[in-house]
Amino acid sequence: MDWDKIKREVLKELNSPERNLANPTIRTYALESIEELLKNVILVHPELLLQIDKKNLVEGLSKLKKLNGAEKSVLNHVYNVLEKKPIPMKKNRT
Repeated sequence: MDWDKIKREVLKELNSPERNLANPTIRTYALESIEELLKNVILVHPELLLQIDKKNLVEGLSKLKKLNGAEKSVLNHVYNVLEKKPIPMKKNRT
């Protein structure tokens, strides 16, 4: 699976009405930030991320830049797409 497909899938889920995010733009910017941090890996071989434990990746990236919650969440979404798991939907706000 190439990075463009992964990115499209994550953005589709983040912007879906079922996801019910108050401001999906925040996660879009977070995805761009993660893309910039990992561009040497994910643009060429995104499947290599599956060889790295998510926790270890977050710790390693945090040494380069303090990751915010949206960036950590987006990393989870990227792993879900790579692992072919559905991205969890939030409950509707009432």
